[in-house]
Amino acid sequence: MSELRNLSFTVEEYRSRVKKVQREMAKVGMDALLSHNFPSICYLTGFQSIMGTAKYFMVVVPKEGDPWLLGQSFEMPNALIHCWLEDKIGYELFIDPIEASRKLLVERGLADKRLGLEINTLCLSAASCERLKQALPRATFLDASNVVASVRAVKSSTEIDYLRQASRITSGAMGKALEEAKIGKTDNDIAAAAMDYCVRHGGEFFCLEPIVSLGGRSGVPHCTFGRNKIKPGDLCFIEIGACIRRYSGALIRTFSIGKPGPIQQRVCDEIEASLNAVIANLKPGIPAREVALKARKPWEWTYTNQELFWNGAYGYSTGLGFPPDWGDADLNIREEDLTILQPGMVFHCTNNIRKGGVFGMGISETVAITETGCEVLTDFPRHLFVL
Repeated sequence: MSELRNLSFTVEEYRSRVKKVQREMAKVGMDALLSHNFPSICYLTGFQSIMGTAKYFMVVVPKEGDPWLLGQSFEMPNALIHCWLEDKIGYELFIDPIEASRKLLVERGLADKRLGLEINTLCLSAASCERLKQALPRATFLDASNVVASVRAVKSSTEIDYLRQASRITSGAMGKALEEAKIGKTDNDIAAAAMDYCVRHGGEFFCLEPIVSLGGRSGVPHCTFGRNKIKPGDLCFIEIGACIRRYSGALIRTFSIGKPGPIQQRVCDEIEASLNAVIANLKPGIPAREVALKARKPWEWTYTNQELFWNGAYGYSTGLGFPPDWGDADLNIREEDLTILQPGMVFHCTNNIRKGGVFGMGISETVAITETGCEVLTDFPRHLFVL
């Protein structure tokens, strides 16, 4: 069945990722990493499944050599398509996956070793984490939540090319959303146009389906379409992220159905100015907080307005993902973040402002750090649209 195989990256690139993770493991004397976070599993092995975040999978990364993949036998045929590993172990339907994990780790001589766990993930419940620890009482468990994420934060040229492709599709989808934003249409019409464009132009299943929020609903974070008609005076907040090879290019724009009020116009103008400052200052070798400090001044009035609230960061790391998230590392453009920016880091640079239940506005771009500055991967006019 080799004709099914369709790796997103070369085996050499996957092995390079594994070796980078193993170097991080060595810093704390970790004998093996037990990765349950499905985006991390895909990053290291290529393995994909639409049920990835809903079922139990585990990749074991030893301190040397290639990883091993454990998964439910019913899902493991997906490995024929995307996974480069030779060492794949299945457990049958209705078999306890924790017992399957215990058995594998005992057989591989890891029952009394220093094992890293990604405990900060939705893919490993607190109950499963505790049961796994109890099943291996002689092992020493370490928090390894940031081990793979720290490697994922810096993308290869191929990863950035996938993000570039996804961002092009997203930008086209935003144009289709704009065409549908007319009085009498619904938020479903806008979402359908965006989704249709993404899928027809090569996009995969979304990490996050398009967010379309009308009127007062735009003032509610992550409120989305639900058969609501567009009315005169509505603001329409739209966030789209087409996905290629599990990499999403995210883009936010706001449409005003008729002339916006003076406060709304000022807020959006300041959001745009702040975003422009972020993009102008993104470059390698400086701490993320330096960019945040320079982005603060252009929107001081909005930032200090007590009636308004925002998303709390000028950008966050984005890359490979599965529902419900395209973020990939605990790296943010905030005044508190001292992380030094590096070429290959990619951010969804976003400013979202809301007056709860009254209105919401946002503008964003997906941006990659280059050797000399940055590249804006999305491509759509950057302003408030008045229709």
